[in-house]
Amino acid sequence: VSPGTTLCGDIEPEMVGQSLTIIGEVATAISSFTKTGKPFVSATLEDISGRVEVVAWSNVYEGTKELWEEGNILIIQGKVRVREDRAQLNCDKVERYQPGIAMVAPSAAKPLDEPKVVEKTVTPAAPTESLRLVISVTQTSDENSDVAHLYSVVNTLKEFPGQDEVILHLQNNGDIERLRLPSAGYCPELHQRLVKIVGEEGVRVETNTP
Repeated sequence: VSPGTTLCGDIEPEMVGQSLTIIGEVATAISSFTKTGKPFVSATLEDISGRVEVVAWSNVYEGTKELWEEGNILIIQGKVRVREDRAQLNCDKVERYQPGIAMVAPSAAKPLDEPKVVEKTVTPAAPTESLRLVISVTQTSDENSDVAHLYSVVNTLKEFPGQDEVILHLQNNGDIERLRLPSAGYCPELHQRLVKIVGEEGVRVETNTP
């Protein structure tokens, strides 16, 4: 979301040895013991881009056990290592991520084009037609607010499961990064929920023809 943090899905084996900071939600967390009997935890952190495995050894884990619970959003500093050709993060520091309560929708940038909202609900009666939901979020200098927005969007989509395609447009100084989010089921209620987060100009619905 900013030069100071790295998206979980962007961590590659080629980055081995680099020190990174990530912000992600704990998807899984399995505690165990080393051969010498010291406790550690292996967790999966995920964000809008993907997921990465994070290992916290006893020197970190013993003082932070309460943080490693599914659903917690953590900010982690660590070093990239490679295991079985997969990138992992060795946790050096961890704390609970607590974005500000106030979430002001980013409206400084103009949308790419005029939003064309399709006021219709996909029903099982029309299985051949699906929708593409395009959500535009403008990055700002307030990293906490940006991350809070993204998590609000993702968590809202999870409440509306379905097969409609969802594309996220991250706008930053005229550049646009496109990310595919998990599919959702578009409906007027979902539309209104997203509008409250990103503003009316940040939600666009298109017909996704096969």
